[in-house]
Amino acid sequence: MPTSCLQKVMAVLEQKQSAHTAADFEIPTIWDVETCHQTPGTFKVNPYTYLFNQLQQSFSPQPDVDYTQALSKIEQQQGEPGKPGDWIHKSAIYSVHIRSFSAWDHDGSGDLEFSNAQGYKETGTFLKTIALLPWIKSMGINCIYLLPIFEISSRFKKGELGSPYAVKNYYKLDTDLRDPLLGEEVTLEEQFSAFVEACHMLGLRVLIDIIPRTAARDCALIAEHPEWFYWIRSEEADLYGPPMVEAIDGMNPPELELLPTVYQADTVKAHLAKFSSPPNELDPMKWRQCQEIIRQNPDIDMLELIDEQFGITTAPAFADQINDHQPPWSDVTFLKLYLDLPEHVKDFIAPSQPDYILFDIIKSNLYPGQQKNQPLWDILSDIIPHYQTNYGIDGARIDMAHALPPELELDMIRKPMELDPSFCFISEDITNDNTHSAKKGGYHIVLGGAWWHEPRIAEGKLHRLTWDMIDLLKLPILACSETPDTPRATSREGGQAFANLSAVLNHFLPHGIPFLNSGFELGEIQPMNLGLDCTDEHKFLLPADSPYQGRLAFFDRTALTHWAHPDARRLYQIIQQAAGLRAEYLEALIDPSRFHARKVDKDNEDEVEPELFFTCRLSDKRDEPTVEKLLILANLDLKDSRTVSFPMDTFMPTDAGQLKAVLLMNGFQRVEEALSLQPQGDLTLPYEPGEVKIVKLTYNQSASGTHR
Repeated sequence: MPTSCLQKVMAVLEQKQSAHTAADFEIPTIWDVETCHQTPGTFKVNPYTYLFNQLQQSFSPQPDVDYTQALSKIEQQQGEPGKPGDWIHKSAIYSVHIRSFSAWDHDGSGDLEFSNAQGYKETGTFLKTIALLPWIKSMGINCIYLLPIFEISSRFKKGELGSPYAVKNYYKLDTDLRDPLLGEEVTLEEQFSAFVEACHMLGLRVLIDIIPRTAARDCALIAEHPEWFYWIRSEEADLYGPPMVEAIDGMNPPELELLPTVYQADTVKAHLAKFSSPPNELDPMKWRQCQEIIRQNPDIDMLELIDEQFGITTAPAFADQINDHQPPWSDVTFLKLYLDLPEHVKDFIAPSQPDYILFDIIKSNLYPGQQKNQPLWDILSDIIPHYQTNYGIDGARIDMAHALPPELELDMIRKPMELDPSFCFISEDITNDNTHSAKKGGYHIVLGGAWWHEPRIAEGKLHRLTWDMIDLLKLPILACSETPDTPRATSREGGQAFANLSAVLNHFLPHGIPFLNSGFELGEIQPMNLGLDCTDEHKFLLPADSPYQGRLAFFDRTALTHWAHPDARRLYQIIQQAAGLRAEYLEALIDPSRFHARKVDKDNEDEVEPELFFTCRLSDKRDEPTVEKLLILANLDLKDSRTVSFPMDTFMPTDAGQLKAVLLMNGFQRVEEALSLQPQGDLTLPYEPGEVKIVKLTYNQSASGTHR
């Protein structure tokens, strides 16, 4: 059995704590299993003693269990019943961006430092995140989704630190996630392995995020294969961007009938003229000399060398929609997935045209070439198996997989599934429209559009979402009101009331996988990124005197600001209550065929009811004498308390003496309280703004002869 990296981490911490006596490491009280239930605040600890005690109290490995393998394999070895992948529908996912999640200003200097006056790293690390796993687990979470953890580039970086999506090397980990508290005794790779082990010990699965369509503009692969990238003359870099096509109105996908107009545009012709052949084709001998310099100086700025010798640089990526006004993605470039151009462009370009980036070329799912870049495909399709074999990860999300060649996408799914039939894939599709095709493609969960629908209560989108999740979905979607790319729930209309509503509701939606974006449970208001549904103003939601004002976790040194906030435990406690109730009725809640709601008329979404209600049948048999259902009731008025009467005959017969109702969640707390029904069978209850109540209904249908 492999040596446990987690045990090695604990041994090093235990050894170092005796030599370090100072309590000079400030942490939030929430971070410590012994103080996490106290009033939120901060206190100072000996970092080695704190971390050792935290890990010792939280992780108890079973003898002869190898936690470096996928959790499903561990469960199979322990004789737990179930089919491959059964866990996926029962999952509750927590999203973690390591660099910001476990970041804290440990010396109180007012800034996050990679090495503060005591030598402590204040940005997030694998080690500090291990210490916070019990906090995550306590919210009913059983799956950790990690934003990219690979080595990233500082060349053309956005913000202070650079984006986690500007990957320089897919097979190396981000060195910023290594914790110097462990000295040289524990490598970066061992620290990540310890993280995965710790997750598996707590029953948490680990999913990673990979980015196979783009790479950092100084990606490590350039050193050996510059022909796998797109190049422009350096003198054109400042004016480079997606060409606008005035003859086409508005933003459009690159449909085949539009392409003649695209290629005839003078702006597009000028754009194509900016491109160059790769350096190994411009001057093979000079390139071999450059390669030797790169090999002898692995830390050299490779793009600067190429610019000096050839006057070219990699071309920034940009969006694949015609007339999309997004600026170019200056920190990444596209990978050349085919070594030739698609057939349709030969009528539009000269034979001497160097390979180029344009709306159609980068949609290789629609416009493939004839010559696959097979060595690159092999590298990309082996990324996930590498992390399975070496670390035992349990799932992955493939960024922008929809734009990959279908054959490559299939390979990237097939190889991991051969290693682990219980491996989970999340589709990045941000709508609810393509779950059928995602299922056919081998995915198990779709990101979906709940994050967009839920805040639009006044437009009827939440009602529509609930109906669609019952009626239309072929795969579960992430049930959430925020993601790492969107505004925070507490910054939406309704603020705290909306966050409270979604915290409960997302544990009971049909075909929904509860998904918590790190910081949601603390009531964070500053988004991590401005990718979806955001404006620049969202960067400035923190108080003006906050050191993190204007910073985004994707690019800058920042931390979750609400760890020590007086209300930090409010949403957390609501989530705990909802997750506990969900766990009791999980077998029913994961079966969408047991749900019933009133159908929403798409044509009448302007007539929005201020309440939402639906049921879930607890038995999988319709003809049992006693029928039990959960009734989920929500006040969608986020400003005012209301008393609402729900017509019970919509969902169950209301024969006198036959129907019983027990309140299970009230005032965002678990209860068990018998309810009285009105003579006509209506259920009348008072609601706080945004409150969700859960009621258990019981009806003896054999006594009345009625079956529903």
